[in-house]
Amino acid sequence: RILPVTFSAVESFLAECASAPSKNLLMLGVAANRKTLSAELFGWNQVGTVPDAAGVTRPGEIDPNGPMMRTSSIWKLPVLAKWVLQAH
Repeated sequence: RILPVTFSAVESFLAECASAPSKNLLMLGVAANRKTLSAELFGWNQVGTVPDAAGVTRPGEIDPNGPMMRTSSIWKLPVLAKWVLQAH
C-alpha cells in the first residue's frame, strides 16, 4: 500500500498493523533533490519542522523511550549490492 505523506496516514496504518503485524515493511522514499526512489536504510527518532503533505507539523521525538536511530532489517549490504548491480 502507498501511504500519503501525512502523520495521520502513518498513525492509521500503524494502528492497523498492531492487529495484524507483519515481519517486514518495505519503505521507499524520494528525497527532495532526487528523481528516483531510495531505499530507506535507517530511520531517525525525530520529526523536523517541515510540515507533512497536509500542512501539519509535529517537531520532536517520535518515541521518547526509543533509540535515536533504527537501522533497516531488510536493506543489508549484500541485498543492496545485488539490487544496485541488477539495476545497472
